Amino acid sequence: MKILYFSANPEFVRLPEEEPSESDPSITELQEQAKEPEFAEYGQLGLWPELRILSDAFFDARMEGQVQLEVVPEANMGDVVRYIERFKPDIVHFNGHGEKEQLVLSDEHYEDGEMATVEWLKRILTDQDIDVLLMNCCWSESFVDHLKDTVGFVIGADNRLLIDLSRDFSARFYPAIRDGKTVGEAYTLAKVVSEQYGAAPEGEGSWGRVLLSSEE
Repeated sequence: MKILYFSANPEFVRLPEEEPSESDPSITELQEQAKEPEFAEYGQLGLWPELRILSDAFFDARMEGQVQLEVVPEANMGDVVRYIERFKPDIVHFNGHGEKEQLVLSDEHYEDGEMATVEWLKRILTDQDIDVLLMNCCWSESFVDHLKDTVGFVIGADNRLLIDLSRDFSARFYPAIRDGKTVGEAYTLAKVVSEQYGAAPEGEGSWGRVLLSSEE
């Protein structure tokens, strides 16, 4: 089994305050905005604790050569293309921010006009025989909808995704895969964390539900 883990650009380590509008600022503006003191109150993505969960879950299998885990920090669009094509992963995991129908990645193509949209990702993933695409990103429901015929299973969220929720989901999902559960069975075991966190604080909307492409 080959697992490809893309981490977010560290300049995007804070949660967005609300669902992005159609008049979102450019990526450059968002980068500058994230550096402002008022954004310090927003939680960080906690990339490395989740990666530790994944690494530990497959420790024995990795040591025995049964599982390969490739980690790509500060991933950009070029990384996505070359790692998908050359590494040939079975599972692709994105940990970062989502903005409706696109991923937030660090890449010069943002300024050149092309974005890491769901349509772009679909082109990259077509005919790659990927079993699971796990989108630990806010508002990644569109990826679940649009990529369900391209990837075996797509997992995403329909709203803001609480950091602890996404990490706890991984902590249940990956050990279940390791233990021989099917993707559907692993998802069923892991999605109960959505119910444990309940409603978001008043004025902050609702936490996203973790969705699976094969479910209604």
